[in-house]
Amino acid sequence: MGYAITDMAAGMRLSDLHAPVVVCSADGTVVNATAEALELLGRVHGSQASGGRVPRELWEHLEAAPTGEAVDWRPPGNERSVLGCTRYGFGDHYLLLMKEVSHKHAALSRRMHSQRLEATGRLVASVAHELRNAVASIVYSAELLDLGGAEMPPETLSDTLSEVVAASRQLQSSVNSLLGYARLGPSVNVPVSLRDVMTRAQGFLRSVYREGDRQLQVEIPVAADWVQGNTLIVEQIFVNLLLNAAEATSGPLLVRVQSDLAVPPGALPGTAPHVRVRVVDNGPGIPPRLRQSVFQPFFSTREQGTGLGLTIASEAAASLGGYLILEPPSEPGACFAVYLPRPQGEGERGP
Repeated sequence: MGYAITDMAAGMRLSDLHAPVVVCSADGTVVNATAEALELLGRVHGSQASGGRVPRELWEHLEAAPTGEAVDWRPPGNERSVLGCTRYGFGDHYLLLMKEVSHKHAALSRRMHSQRLEATGRLVASVAHELRNAVASIVYSAELLDLGGAEMPPETLSDTLSEVVAASRQLQSSVNSLLGYARLGPSVNVPVSLRDVMTRAQGFLRSVYREGDRQLQVEIPVAADWVQGNTLIVEQIFVNLLLNAAEATSGPLLVRVQSDLAVPPGALPGTAPHVRVRVVDNGPGIPPRLRQSVFQPFFSTREQGTGLGLTIASEAAASLGGYLILEPPSEPGACFAVYLPRPQGEGERGP
């Protein structure tokens, strides 16, 4: 590739480092490089790595990042290899430390795929439940009308037709929520009952929360029941939080879900109260040194954890104009607080 390995000005040989290290000028021209760096660049970048310069695409990534911050770069035409590189100031030059991280990215891809499958399974179960109930109501009412509609009293006929209309609207709402969740249609922003959401969430997680080992207590008062958003997204937030709490410990566990009205921390003066839902568990808690990292993608304290549940829950809350925070511990365990906007219009309720 034309990269010369020469003596360093300080009297040491760069080649003695036995690591992928490159010294380059401010424009990416290579001044020194170890044999390991040459081998690594040649392997991941092939014949395109020539001319005595750091590959242009890699150098652009490095220039866009602050010095000292690692970047991951996938060479064009090589979908399997990923190169990790960090740039440090070195007098008038730069020192590049390199490492192949292809295996790490492959593992992350597998974990992401696993998380997507789990989320898809929960989504399918939720939609199937909603559609089945609405369709069953419509079919029952239609059969009732078919068998005795002509002989029904006007009041009974009117009630039956009202039930058909209500079930049809519920069916339409479920489909709209699904489209909004998948971003295939207009954004869905409707009143959502937390009681209904938690009832479905408990149904999905029945095998996880078994009485005796893991218990789940839900307290949703009338004044803090309704929020504004997409039913499926709200559901996703709490399923992820409840799964996270259950998987944080292997022993007996009590998880409490409580809602009230509160202004989000750090909100501007005059901000309207949100519905705050606190998910509190008596598990092992989160060590202080890790509290700043819990919402980062792929961060997990469990060996088999995907590290995406809290990230997804946080992003879902933000997409609804809300917040997900880890509250300071006041007792053993962890407390996550979800702040979601109240329905638009005072006293507004869902269908």
